[in-house]
Amino acid sequence: MIIQRQYPANSKELTHLLSNQINGSDIVVMQTGHFLLYYDNTEAILLPGIADRLTGPRHTAIASEIGYYPLLTWQIGLRALAAVDAKHKLVMIVVNDWQYLPDGVDRSEFYDHFPNIPASYQNVLAEIPSVEMLVPPRKPNYFTGMYFSEQTLRNAYEKHIKKLIERSDLPHNAITESAREVTCSLQDSLGHKKEIYCSSKRQNCTHEVAELIWTVHELADADVFINFFPLVCKEYMLEGTELSHELFRHGVRKVINVGMQSSHVHNENDIFRHAEVIIHEF
Repeated sequence: MIIQRQYPANSKELTHLLSNQINGSDIVVMQTGHFLLYYDNTEAILLPGIADRLTGPRHTAIASEIGYYPLLTWQIGLRALAAVDAKHKLVMIVVNDWQYLPDGVDRSEFYDHFPNIPASYQNVLAEIPSVEMLVPPRKPNYFTGMYFSEQTLRNAYEKHIKKLIERSDLPHNAITESAREVTCSLQDSLGHKKEIYCSSKRQNCTHEVAELIWTVHELADADVFINFFPLVCKEYMLEGTELSHELFRHGVRKVINVGMQSSHVHNENDIFRHAEVIIHEF
């Protein structure tokens, strides 16, 4: 459940807030530096939507629109993480690799060309030896380099729910219906249903967030998860955070969602405008 909302005005206030919430924790995982994939039609190549990787003349507009949020959140997040007191501190990056891909473009080409984090990211990470990278395990026919893929998280959520349905291991308030399609809903105390799965529909951002938190639990056994996200995704983020705990009963006891402006931001003043920190405790 959401226990608190805070509105930090700058990095100092954010670091103080996180320290108060985290100090003394065992394992803390932070997701930050999140970026979109950008398809360059001229060169027919997928590029990371990060300002210092979008340097050509034709990239100026897109770099200004989406390219500084990743760099700023990476710097702000890692430096805040360095300042908190926890036994183990890990950082991860989730890539939006589905939203702006033209039909027929294979997202795996990006991970083949850019398996490692950019030099600008690596330079900041190198300043903070107390923080390690959390990367996805490599599996047959599955490679996303040092990044976690949004599309892969969505696919994993679908498989996860199917297994829970097969094992009859869903929460007691889950209702599964089978006709021409399989649907699964959670029912609240007033009888209102919330659909969490439908076999004929694609999974969405809420489902992706739910699976992300489960993944953090599975890979790192984290007790605290900090997630920097674009404010435009706020409702999905909050719903997915609560859904993850309700569905998967993971061991992450606290999730701190840090919402920030993501478009047309170029400095710290820009990105902290309307910033909101939402703290969930389970």
